[in-house]
Amino acid sequence: MPLLESARWLWESVVATGRIAWLFVTPAFVLVAAVLVLPSMVGLARSFLAVGSGQATFVGLRNYQLLLADPEGRTAITNGVVYALLSAPVSVAVGLGLAAMIAGARRREWLRLLCLGSWLPSPIAVGVLWRFFLNSPIGLPNFLLTVAGYPLALGPLSNPVLALPTAAGVDVWRSSPLVAFLLVPGVAAIPRDLREQARLDGAGRWQVFRTVWLPPLRPLLTVLLLFRLADALSASATLYTLTHGGPVDRTTTLALYGFLRSSIGQDPDRALASAWLIVLLALALGAGCLWLARER
Repeated sequence: MPLLESARWLWESVVATGRIAWLFVTPAFVLVAAVLVLPSMVGLARSFLAVGSGQATFVGLRNYQLLLADPEGRTAITNGVVYALLSAPVSVAVGLGLAAMIAGARRREWLRLLCLGSWLPSPIAVGVLWRFFLNSPIGLPNFLLTVAGYPLALGPLSNPVLALPTAAGVDVWRSSPLVAFLLVPGVAAIPRDLREQARLDGAGRWQVFRTVWLPPLRPLLTVLLLFRLADALSASATLYTLTHGGPVDRTTTLALYGFLRSSIGQDPDRALASAWLIVLLALALGAGCLWLARER
């Protein structure tokens, strides 16, 4: 049985050299490479090409230059960064507040499960719901105006000044319960004795949060903020359903710009460039987040 003996010798050598852990994780690495890394590298290479008439031509950074030279592209970059900075930190802060309330409740597991209620519906369904709620003639703003005796007005999603903050607020509504769901175990693990001792020592609420709550939660809060920044930068479905990028281009983020360019504008070259520019923006904002979250 030379084959069986060879297999046994190989297995014993792997175990003896302590490399068995690599043997178990190798399939996961291969799967991630096949599903995530390889398509990403193909997309990156494609962003340096111009495809027309069935032929691909290497153009270097021209797609990125065209994107940055486009006024709509520059506006989309600004809108995307503002949208992410409005949505991500607020959703983490609101989620932390919700987690603090849920962690002290008796049936916190049930309340934690309910937190997924706003996250489970699709982004398109959330956009349709809030567009009807905010911008329809029978939505909440116009209902309040009618009750107060005032004429109907444009909804906040049709207001050039309020559209982007309102869309960010919808994203906060959708994502902050998920943040709370993930934070509840960490908040519940903070010993109550430490909080009570800090209060007995005369510490205020901010001091209790900074000295008792923040140190054990800092790594998790940092990861959640990074996740939310990347998620907000790449969001397009809810924004498209809410405003279609309007009014004018006030809510056209870089992700929505890429979607419109690829599906409506028939410009996949610039759309791919916008996708990788989102990656660069996420890395830049993430680096800033890690710098602010470092231990002092």
